[in-house]
Amino acid sequence: MYKITTGEKNVLSEPRPPKPARPFANFFYTDEAALAKAIDLLDGRLGPRCFTSEPEPFEISRYYEPEMGPGMMRRFAAWELMVDPAELVDIKLATWDMEQKLSADKPGRKVNIDPGLISEGHVLLATGKPVPHRPYMGRGVYVDLTLIYFKGSYKPLEWTYPDYAGDDIIEMMNSLRKKYMADLKKIHNDDGSGI
Repeated sequence: MYKITTGEKNVLSEPRPPKPARPFANFFYTDEAALAKAIDLLDGRLGPRCFTSEPEPFEISRYYEPEMGPGMMRRFAAWELMVDPAELVDIKLATWDMEQKLSADKPGRKVNIDPGLISEGHVLLATGKPVPHRPYMGRGVYVDLTLIYFKGSYKPLEWTYPDYAGDDIIEMMNSLRKKYMADLKKIHNDDGSGI
């Protein structure tokens, strides 16, 4: 165990399970049918949704256009399920598999699924792209610390994607966090552990 000094007291750091987190996904797509199928597949894995955004054009970047074509759209979804944060690796691997199955009849993807987690202190995104601020989580998956919760709101970091740093997505994530916190409190009250 590591010994942590806080003021005059010595506190031993002991392993303990993390608070559960809420899975969400960001979908980029040009094919509505593929999007519907992708959401159905994730519903089959994660259960009922607690949130689905309206479709919006994605015009901040043309990153996916060579692969998926013009007219990129975007939607978000979040699920009622609460998961151990380590399960983000399994969820990312499942979404990679879903993307491949949905694109089996043509080269390139029809839909890009970016899963993440909403928690008390941050928003995480799973990725396969390694850069210095993305710790490796295992099995080819890295985690991007996208937003942190500070002084009553999620805040972007130096490396946060520009769209996630925008007021509209931060407002959406704050709203999702509010529901997450209420649900987390209910879980803890139901099992008698408090919060």
